[in-house]
Amino acid sequence: MSQLKLVKIVLSAAMATFFAANATAVAGTATTNLGVTASVTGNCIISTADVAFGAYDPIVANAASAQNGTGTVTITCTKDESTVLTLGLGANDNGGSASDPARRLRDG
Repeated sequence: MSQLKLVKIVLSAAMATFFAANATAVAGTATTNLGVTASVTGNCIISTADVAFGAYDPIVANAASAQNGTGTVTITCTKDESTVLTLGLGANDNGGSASDPARRLRDG
């Protein structure tokens, strides 16, 4: 093999190595939609805060007037879910109705 032919082969190999090492990868870009689904179970949570009557004085302050107290009932539901809350008259009602209850504490 002649020296000129050997130089051409070495130069060709060197150039191929150079271009292979410095070649930038060319990639295409594509987009598509990704479908997402979720199943949400309808649910409600009911929580309460105690009725707080405060100090009760049956001899003076509350001898002739009732001692009122306030509590809360909170209902939290998932969207489009509903619930109905009803309260009974209790064991010591004074003749009220379910729509207009008159609950009271029992003496003693």
